[in-house]
Amino acid sequence: MIHKLRTTLGILSLLLVFSNIIISQTVPLIPYRIGKKWGYSDINKNIIIPCKYNQTLMFRGNYAKVQKGKKWGLINKNGEEVISCKYKTIKKLSSDLYLTYNKNTQSIFNVKDSILIIDNISRIKINHCGNINYCCNDSFGIIDTLGNTISEAIFKKIGFFQDGYTIATTFSGENYLLNCSGHKRLIPSNYTNPGEVRNGRIVYCLNHFHFGVIDTLGNEIIPPTYTYIYPFRAEISVLKSTNLKYGLVNNTGEILTPIEYDGFKNDYSFDYIFLKKDSLFGFIDATGKTLIPFKYKDIIDYNDGRAIVSDGNKLGVVDTLGQIILAFEYDRIYEMNNKYRIIKNNKSRIANLSGIIIIPCEYELIGKYADGIAYARKEGKCGYIDSIGNHIVPFEFENITAPFNNTFWTRLDNNWILVDFDFNQISENSYDDIFAYKLNYTGYPRIVEGLEDDGLTMTEVQKKVFFARKVNHCSRKKSFFIRKIVSTKYFLNGYVSRLGVEYFED
Repeated sequence: MIHKLRTTLGILSLLLVFSNIIISQTVPLIPYRIGKKWGYSDINKNIIIPCKYNQTLMFRGNYAKVQKGKKWGLINKNGEEVISCKYKTIKKLSSDLYLTYNKNTQSIFNVKDSILIIDNISRIKINHCGNINYCCNDSFGIIDTLGNTISEAIFKKIGFFQDGYTIATTFSGENYLLNCSGHKRLIPSNYTNPGEVRNGRIVYCLNHFHFGVIDTLGNEIIPPTYTYIYPFRAEISVLKSTNLKYGLVNNTGEILTPIEYDGFKNDYSFDYIFLKKDSLFGFIDATGKTLIPFKYKDIIDYNDGRAIVSDGNKLGVVDTLGQIILAFEYDRIYEMNNKYRIIKNNKSRIANLSGIIIIPCEYELIGKYADGIAYARKEGKCGYIDSIGNHIVPFEFENITAPFNNTFWTRLDNNWILVDFDFNQISENSYDDIFAYKLNYTGYPRIVEGLEDDGLTMTEVQKKVFFARKVNHCSRKKSFFIRKIVSTKYFLNGYVSRLGVEYFED
């Protein structure tokens, strides 16, 4: 009977342990501070991981960075240290791979399988394929996000991946075309100095002066007769001839324009190329058709048949039919959220894509819209407006953050408080500072994973704390120590939810 009871109690204790593990793995954990020590709690402030660390950060997936003393480590949601706290910094590379740094030495750990993947790394970069380029003992290789080898560290150099390809050079000088899966193809030796791969095309150079283009199979697309070739994201490139004139060519080698232009520039996204002739800019598309005539001092941006252009003094907006959408009277123009934010004499206004002013010129600043609401500043005061200029929150505040779930942070008597749109205080207390990207009016505060729909967005706050401590003071005139009481100010951080709940105890 006693044996059966002991067995039953043992099974129950095991079930309790496993249930705690399952709960800790499924319940979102929030950094929680008691005094100067940090741990983790659930949303109800129940301590899940004891407060024993100098600092804890938000969980990213199944792991979080923690600090003991001045060294960092990594724990899982059961509180187990999967990377010991002995590193200067730790960086997440993928869901299971982390990079540690200590005394000029970097290492990659697979924390899921508790395996050291690569040690003594000098350089590392995540490429466009999502894989990881690394340099170890002056040799370059590639691994995937699970730690599997894509390419052994046998190359002297590996370039940037573009469109799934890159150029890798061996120590013997051979050049290979390398794809995201690690398959490589030798580039014939007569194609020297191959550059980046764009749209399945490779620019190469002969004798340091003549540039041409081949495809990924080694077929010649453009003969090496040009002084330079500038590849772009769009399926066109810029050719530079020996007489320093420019023209356009497509990916099949078809010359789109005469090689007669004086220069070129690209738009913000590198998707379009604007040519220059007789000191004036125009725009020619990938078919060789002139969309914007060569009559403007500058072209700032182009999108969906509309271009932001300059007449040399002011900015305006024109379309491909030559019609003026916005007159040339503005200092700056930005297209965002399918609207134009236009600035004149340091005042901002909003126009629609047809050029109709929908918000008048009465604001010093209008931020980007999020959920139909934008931060704005008027006569030195901050507030929110909607898409047609209605005041959602009146302009009565010195500082406010971006809104979220109809709440926002604002300053009151030099302290920050959390309020709703009816100006009811949500936070239990006020705080000396917050870290909710308060200077980035287009952003949102830090999010606790999995809690966005519950309105439990977290904001990191800071409080000043004063305490008295005794220090030894040595008198220069007399050889004895005295005890002196010194009042010292320091800062303690903590997290507050958008429901105003504090996740710390001083």
